[in-house]
Amino acid sequence: MAGFVGDDAFEVALADGRGGSDTVRCAVVVRTVPVVSSSGVRIEAEEFDGGGEGVAYHDTDARQGPSQVRTDGSSHDVDIVELDRGTDAPAQAIGYIEDGEWLRYTVTFPTTGRYTVRLRVANGTGATAADAVALHWKDAVVAGPLSVPSTADWDAYATIDAGAVSLSAGTDLLQLDCNASGFDINWIELVPAQAPSFASWIEGYFPNAGGNVAIVGSSADPDGDGLSNILEYGLGRAPDIAERALVPTLWSDTGGKYLALTFRRLLGVTVTAEISDDLVTWSSDAGSLVQIGTATTDASGLYETVTFRSVSSVAAKPRQFVRVRVSGP
Repeated sequence: MAGFVGDDAFEVALADGRGGSDTVRCAVVVRTVPVVSSSGVRIEAEEFDGGGEGVAYHDTDARQGPSQVRTDGSSHDVDIVELDRGTDAPAQAIGYIEDGEWLRYTVTFPTTGRYTVRLRVANGTGATAADAVALHWKDAVVAGPLSVPSTADWDAYATIDAGAVSLSAGTDLLQLDCNASGFDINWIELVPAQAPSFASWIEGYFPNAGGNVAIVGSSADPDGDGLSNILEYGLGRAPDIAERALVPTLWSDTGGKYLALTFRRLLGVTVTAEISDDLVTWSSDAGSLVQIGTATTDASGLYETVTFRSVSSVAAKPRQFVRVRVSGP
């Protein structure tokens, strides 16, 4: 069975040593555990865990529809449907969903962070299925309940976005809760939340600038606060609202007082603290500037707050300057 993935069955012959014997037939379902990589993962709805009713899923009725995929013939058989036409064909999906049903998927998240959750759904009822679906991770609701709008046809699938949610690292159960009937689901997608590009970020603030570099250029300063657009981008600030510049502080320990700077920076973008004693030569080397403590990531998972300080006390080197440089993704 090494390396086997899929469904299979085998028989075990039993003997009691006194002439009695029997044969037991065992069904085996082996699934690979999805691992959420840097590019994300898509989990097909029909690839729920093995274990049966009450363990891997809860289904309120016997199999509906002609598909025989993963059927066990029980009165609680998950309704898997074949998509042979429409937007997502060919594929399989979970259909004939009823209020109170659920499915479980073992998933591995290598790191704690924010993940964008998307669901691929169909709703041919002609009406929105209100608060129809939610997701649990480690027994806690992390997304939803989400409503599933009408897609006009059972073979017409659309993607609904649950936004970015916080998920802790580990291998555990992701549970799809169905709180209403009237929709089908094809897949669940989980993608690590990522920083927007500078181009999309600046366009969001100035959609009608028409590419005017005096407004949307990386070195432009449309709000006149002394910070260029690229600095505003890297520091998580708004380029259309004048804000106070970063102000250094003094950090104290038993060795004296040190020039320090605390700032928020966009993850995935090169945002570097630098120090100088002449405003000409700048350095970010550990021999000149060190980080204090660990970075603190905010609720969005896109930004972290850090503090850097000089390695030289202000008594030893009275003339010191610190700045932040953003050099792009």
